[in-house]
Amino acid sequence: MITFGTHYYNMKKIIFILILLLISAFAFSQDLSKTVSINSDGATLKDVCEYLSMQTKMDIRAGKSEKDWQVYDRRSVIHVEKVPLKDLMVAISNVFDLTWESDEEGVIYLTASEEQLNKELKLREEYFNNLKTDFETKQQSGYEAFSNQSANNTYAKLLYSSDYYKNLMDFFNAFPKLKDIFLNKKSSKFNYNSLNENQKRILQAFALSYIDFNSKINPSLKEQMGIFQNSDTLSILINPVLGAEDEDIEKDSVFAKLLLKGERNNNLEIVILNPQGIYSDIIGQAMLKLSRGENSDEVKKKMQVDILQFKALMIEHNNTPCENLTGPIFEEKYNFNALTNRKSFDFKDFFAMIHDKCGLNIVADYFYRDNFEIDNVTLPLSVFIQNACNQYEVNGIYRNDILELQDKLYYVKVAGVVPTEWVDYWIVKGYENGGYSLEDLINMSKLNDIQIDMELRNNPDMNVIVDKEFRFNTNEVQNKRYALRFLSSLDDDQIKKIYESKLSAFELDDFQWDLLQKALEEHDGFYTPEKKNSQVVKLTREMGRVIEFNIEYTSDLSSEPITITILTNKLIIKNPNKK
Repeated sequence: MITFGTHYYNMKKIIFILILLLISAFAFSQDLSKTVSINSDGATLKDVCEYLSMQTKMDIRAGKSEKDWQVYDRRSVIHVEKVPLKDLMVAISNVFDLTWESDEEGVIYLTASEEQLNKELKLREEYFNNLKTDFETKQQSGYEAFSNQSANNTYAKLLYSSDYYKNLMDFFNAFPKLKDIFLNKKSSKFNYNSLNENQKRILQAFALSYIDFNSKINPSLKEQMGIFQNSDTLSILINPVLGAEDEDIEKDSVFAKLLLKGERNNNLEIVILNPQGIYSDIIGQAMLKLSRGENSDEVKKKMQVDILQFKALMIEHNNTPCENLTGPIFEEKYNFNALTNRKSFDFKDFFAMIHDKCGLNIVADYFYRDNFEIDNVTLPLSVFIQNACNQYEVNGIYRNDILELQDKLYYVKVAGVVPTEWVDYWIVKGYENGGYSLEDLINMSKLNDIQIDMELRNNPDMNVIVDKEFRFNTNEVQNKRYALRFLSSLDDDQIKKIYESKLSAFELDDFQWDLLQKALEEHDGFYTPEKKNSQVVKLTREMGRVIEFNIEYTSDLSSEPITITILTNKLIIKNPNKK
């Protein structure tokens, strides 16, 4: 058996030469100089290989068996026109970090060796360990910055001299578990009416002073002054998963977020800025100008320009080089905004357009990414590609007339791949049933956390709008994964008892108890895990336009049960007591 292809970012030039020698000396009985053409906008590698087989009359396969779905279900963006098959195979091998093999019968396989899988696992472990350390260090320093009043920028000076700062400190002190929640970036929720009177008073003062402090930058905040008037339905979400208008500001200057959620979309989003954040001084200067009565539109426009210029400097400083972007094809100048009458592109559309308008051959991995904004300017193609690589955080190299693009964090994102068969099944069920059943949500919760956070959260086809008022989507899995995993762990006898309100803590094994405690922490960041005692858990359901499943946990430490509500479209787990 002869193999070729390897990851090109480690000793890539030497390895590339060896690959070419192997192919030319070779090996495969087939003629790899045949030219092929293919356009893939997210097709799986299985489909790509089947299409190449049709063109070349060769037997080309992704994976060696059904167990290799992590190979054949990888999605691709490939746009090539009349390139030698061997060059395309090398590009696919490089971009996806996979290996081509040929058996004695001449079947060509695209595979992942054990060595490659172990390397990806090691890279993932290092990434998450470093991410946790870096994040905790940054957030800890951000938390301490509120207490350290050595103001060294305009925003910090305004903050420390305001009532908002005093109320912010009171808020931190009144909710001692907030520090742990913020530092670990948990997404937590609690009801306003569960607070004591002192906490309610402090939260109100904090929220109203936030509105007053920030209303010059965002005058619409004043519309939420009455957020506490109907407090019966008011809930507070900590670090809610919301789309950020500017992710760079979010990442580098936002310490934490809260969402005060009332009825009829009466919501107040509170964004707590780190006084030492890299954009804080720009924001503070704008606030100071507005307090002096300068024109608000001009000030905000200037603030946006300053932020964009600062971001440009940051991008230039952290430049992601694309290699070999030289020659006439890259020197040609374009205005893609004018050519397409579009300003925003997602990853696959952008590079499909580059191939269509410029004739550039492209091989890239495909993961969900945010849209790329392009300005109405005329620039060389190389600049557009470089900017796109920075925006999408991909590495690139141009060789053999093919631009190879690989995600910098492919070894993390590849762990989020979900078998296409499962995704297609859930999509069909979602559209047929107008949403997801409890059984669907439970099965989705069995995916690993990376799969939930990447595939389920980002796949637009797994979000189904039933009507203008209700939206069924995978948020239930993202936000209640441990509650769903707890339900999935129950056997038939336990399900029967949980419907009868007789499932006690002592009837749960340690694994089930741990899942339940994590579910309660996931639901309410202020919940403190308990040891087994006389706690009782029951499952109820409410029938309406939306079927609600309620996990009610009654502790001996509190008279009021904690209720975790899961929204579904229909009943799947049957009540064993009903025939």
